[in-house]
Amino acid sequence: MVVKPANEDGSAGITEESVVADLAGLRRQVKWLREGFRQDSLVEEFVDGREFNVGVLGNGTAVDPHRLLPPAELVYRNPRWRLCTYESKWNSTHPSYAEIAPVCPADAAPGTTARLSEITLACARIFGLAGYARVDFRMNANGELFVLEVNPNPDISPDAGMARAARAAGLPYPDLILEILRLGLALGAR
Repeated sequence: MVVKPANEDGSAGITEESVVADLAGLRRQVKWLREGFRQDSLVEEFVDGREFNVGVLGNGTAVDPHRLLPPAELVYRNPRWRLCTYESKWNSTHPSYAEIAPVCPADAAPGTTARLSEITLACARIFGLAGYARVDFRMNANGELFVLEVNPNPDISPDAGMARAARAAGLPYPDLILEILRLGLALGAR
């Protein structure tokens, strides 16, 4: 299982110790999150395998339908790392920071890319995503895709994944920001 804080973002509270194999480990992580983050825990099945994400632009309307950005993959170069943790995202001195590399567009089979797109559009519709968002996935050894998170507010800084995917789609960063603003104004005008 993987144990995550219920009300955080940016991988805060997620460490390599978040993956637990027994009841003692589960109790240890829940206690650590309760004491350190003062909140409940989410406990999910840990899916070992490739990790993908797909960015979405659009409001899900006839005028601004959901549009997908190219899928990205987080490539774990060292099997020591199993999760994209807080340290691997934000601490440039941590060993995992350089060993988990984003690749966009992902080097995935056409069938995998099609399935990522299909599931992402379904999530966008079901959750009523508007403006910009991202859906995160893991793919197990059998090629099955699992949604890890539907993120309605992913990082849009110039060096983050959303901007990277937009560039891969031919949308420069200033244009991405203008499009996000346009989509927000279009929602307000409805």
